[in-house]
Amino acid sequence: MNVVTQMANFVTDYINYRRTRRVYRQALKRAYATFASQHRLWVEAFFDEHFLNLQAAGLLARTGQGNSKVTAYALAVAYSRQFTWSTPERQAQVIAQATPVARQFLRLFEAELGVRSSIGRLARRSV
Repeated sequence: MNVVTQMANFVTDYINYRRTRRVYRQALKRAYATFASQHRLWVEAFFDEHFLNLQAAGLLARTGQGNSKVTAYALAVAYSRQFTWSTPERQAQVIAQATPVARQFLRLFEAELGVRSSIGRLARRSV
């Protein structure tokens, strides 16, 4: 592979990365807006943008890539790790309570990713 081809591949990969990041951020923002309007108490209990953008970012980055299905349980565990627990039983109780909420957020996020990805594919086809 010559240098020109390598550079062209690098530029293409970089553009695709930037496009993917933009789609991801838009999907996260839209999913969170819907989620926040439906789960005000959970947002007040720190299942919020800060949590999703920092502690949950690694999990959420794998959503929609097909190589790893993010589970609601894993997201609930990440949520619980924001806090200090007096007993493991109390942490397990919070994880159990947060799992259905995390599942709903993931559904919203995956739906937004699907919509954004579909629109992007259609736009690229029309060019």
